[in-house]
Amino acid sequence: MTYLILRPSIVIGDSRDGHYSGKRYGIYQLWSGIERLLCREWHEDMHIFAPLHSSANLVHQDAFQSAFLTAYRTLSDNAIINLVSDNAMAPSARQLWDIWLDACNRPDRRIYYERMEDIPVRAIPPAQRALLALASVNLNIMSHPWSFETNGLTAMRDGGLDFPDATIGSVELCQRQFMSQSAAIQRFLTRTGNLPPA
Repeated sequence: MTYLILRPSIVIGDSRDGHYSGKRYGIYQLWSGIERLLCREWHEDMHIFAPLHSSANLVHQDAFQSAFLTAYRTLSDNAIINLVSDNAMAPSARQLWDIWLDACNRPDRRIYYERMEDIPVRAIPPAQRALLALASVNLNIMSHPWSFETNGLTAMRDGGLDFPDATIGSVELCQRQFMSQSAAIQRFLTRTGNLPPA
């Protein structure tokens, strides 16, 4: 029996227009949680688990699709390949929070924590506490210093595979697409006067 195992990192929207057609897992689960829990009222302070030097490895769905087809057509039997963006270009967990907060919640103060256990859970607002409970697994996954073997992917890229890396700019494109399609976020932006420029 032959096999081909493709292991992608956290999948996000299309690198060209931000469109996402998958289920709300990974960073989309986090964004959905913020939409539901933190876009009801404005929070003056935000308590955030986001280690300074962590990097979140994400992969665009168009990159995954292209790599999947290339691997299926060209790789030898019994291959295992990681489909991940270049870690040197990956945004940090803190950068991901910053682009969200700059675009949406805009608190007066951002309090970042290096470890989940450092957050004074009982002292923070209930909505933020609920978000931590909902997203703690994804936040830990995003903040973990993963290391991936990429020889197979590098060989496919050297052979002509178009595999756009996820960067802070391309994630921001996906985020804008998500926000623009959320009625709850648009109502929150209108109510708080945080509408993006025309």
